[in-house]
Amino acid sequence: MQQEPHTSARYGPNAILAAGMARPSASTPIAVKYDLLLLVMVLDRESGVVLDAECNMLVDVSSEYIASLLVGRCFYTELDEMIAAVQRGYHGLSQKALVVCLKDAFSKMRERSPEPLPPVK
Repeated sequence: MQQEPHTSARYGPNAILAAGMARPSASTPIAVKYDLLLLVMVLDRESGVVLDAECNMLVDVSSEYIASLLVGRCFYTELDEMIAAVQRGYHGLSQKALVVCLKDAFSKMRERSPEPLPPVK
């Protein structure tokens, strides 16, 4: 049986993945289960718009809520707005770690992107 070539039907061929990590404070419930908080975002390569996001929270609704704060924003030019949305809307104990995850993902994108990203505004 011949295997079909892999296609990204869900996100499309122009999708890329950005990930950021942070060490949560030892006093947070997430630190009991995970050593690192991981935030993964699927982006449109050209526009930088966040198509999907997920993080390894203990409760799915937390990860879904965080995704709702990020999806639709341009990761290339709206990092400050994304951080502000997390600070305004997410009042869990891992808020600071989430901000670090966003900054880490952005830094990795800047370092590893074959094409230069637009300048930060």
